[in-house]
Amino acid sequence: MRKDEKDAAHTVSLELACFIQGIVPGPQPVAALCELFNLAQNFRMVKIETNRSKHRMIDMALMSKYESGGCLTKQEHKRASRQVEFLYEFRHKAPDGFLNGASKFYKALRTDTGATLWNKRRF
Repeated sequence: MRKDEKDAAHTVSLELACFIQGIVPGPQPVAALCELFNLAQNFRMVKIETNRSKHRMIDMALMSKYESGGCLTKQEHKRASRQVEFLYEFRHKAPDGFLNGASKFYKALRTDTGATLWNKRRF
């Protein structure tokens, strides 16, 4: 893949972070959220088409399934699992209110096995 065919992609997209932030009422420290989601570890290089379409579509599907209660597809499950791993690894940088919203969000997502993506013992 040539360098001009690559784009930086968020593991936890800013759109999804804003959605999660809205789950728990009250103000969240914006500076701490910006620091968390601008960490180099929240980015990876992907094909331009992948970042601009596939990842955003999956994140929109996750938000939709949070509200509708639908079961996750394999791709959605894989992306959501990667997001939870990022949040676990950098939980010390995340505001408590945001982690509460993330907990509600990822616990509400239905998997085909019935397992929750959010393991409270890890957080």
